Amino acid sequence: MTNTEPIMNVTTLPLESSISYVRVTPETAERWLNSNQNNRRIHEAKIKQYAEDMRQGRWTHGADMICFGTDGTLLNGQHRLQAVVHSGCTVTFVVQRNTPSDAMPNIDSGIPRWSRDILRWNGEENVSTLSSATKLAMIYTDGRIYKSGSTWGTSNGAIIAFIEANPELRRSVAVGQNVRRYVDCSAAVLAAAHWIIASVNNTETADHFFHQLAHKGGEAEGSAVLILDRRLRKVKAMQGRYSHREYLALLIKGWNYYATQTSAVKLNIVQRGQFSIPDVVRLKALD
Repeated sequence: MTNTEPIMNVTTLPLESSISYVRVTPETAERWLNSNQNNRRIHEAKIKQYAEDMRQGRWTHGADMICFGTDGTLLNGQHRLQAVVHSGCTVTFVVQRNTPSDAMPNIDSGIPRWSRDILRWNGEENVSTLSSATKLAMIYTDGRIYKSGSTWGTSNGAIIAFIEANPELRRSVAVGQNVRRYVDCSAAVLAAAHWIIASVNNTETADHFFHQLAHKGGEAEGSAVLILDRRLRKVKAMQGRYSHREYLALLIKGWNYYATQTSAVKLNIVQRGQFSIPDVVRLKALD
């Protein structure tokens, strides 16, 4: 049976609304932002994230519209428009004009697509661990790990680009998930630490360290591997609220003791009252 119901033309919506594609320059974005009233408070970190995606060519066309009300007031899109201004880029958006006022409660009210959802759509495996490990590797690499957590936001496009540039992260995730069965630490943090250590040394060296952490074979008393394992177990037993970055600091500091053949007594991640994650050292040649 043929469906003869007419299809609505997107340019002749009810209440004289109209939809069009518009190339928005920074100048146009600034002009549109002048009509921004009674909107959500601005999240500067989100604007910087969008702007960086635009500058890096990662910003892609999306279905979310820039919406104006019947009186010309900007109803939706302030962060994207601010990002256009900050980036200096010209970006094409879908723009709806004469949006009915009763549509406001439903704008941006859907469930967001997290990076793990996009990674799964891209055919990746172990998407939750891969997503979390990649974010941690990114903020460690660019130094944001020392800053406020509000600056740790990473776009889906940035995460995908980082994985494409560092495909060995996938292998680190497999290592993290395996070692997690023996060590009191999340697979994502173990994976990020494995990738960071491997990037300074090599994969085989990182593999050996995490194998020792998991199985402790031949480790003598005072070994950094044993001290690290005990500290991780103690944190869990005390139900300490350690963040991912604090666990990462423990793993890297434990590795540094191991790599320099330094006997360890305890692992501190606060020095002179300041949180500290040391740089990863290269494995010292065995005598």
